[in-house]
Amino acid sequence: MELVQIPIKELDKVWGMVEKNIKSALAYSGQLTDSDFVYELAKEGKFQVWGKHLISRVEEFAKDEGCKMMELIARPGWQKVYNNHGYKRTHVVLEKQIKQEDKIWVLAEDHQAVIQQQHKG
Repeated sequence: MELVQIPIKELDKVWGMVEKNIKSALAYSGQLTDSDFVYELAKEGKFQVWGKHLISRVEEFAKDEGCKMMELIARPGWQKVYNNHGYKRTHVVLEKQIKQEDKIWVLAEDHQAVIQQQHKG
């Protein structure tokens, strides 16, 4: 089986087959995005859809495109896999969910006032 990049014009034909895998991977992303976002960016040519566990082919593509570095953000368990491909840990990604307060904007004559309510949840 050979890895191929899915051309944008063919994405609709295969999306039903790959979306489940993309959703599974995104479940580990802290709900930062969803499969619709990935689909839209892939259709715009900003993301690419490839097979999994085929890093050498992706690296070959990156090299052909003139890339000088590959950078991955992944779960800790992937470090062992990618260490075997010459990758090294250079950074740690730290996250924190920020709860937003509900804000109600009130327009008064020539100025705006903000009334804030604490978010309950």
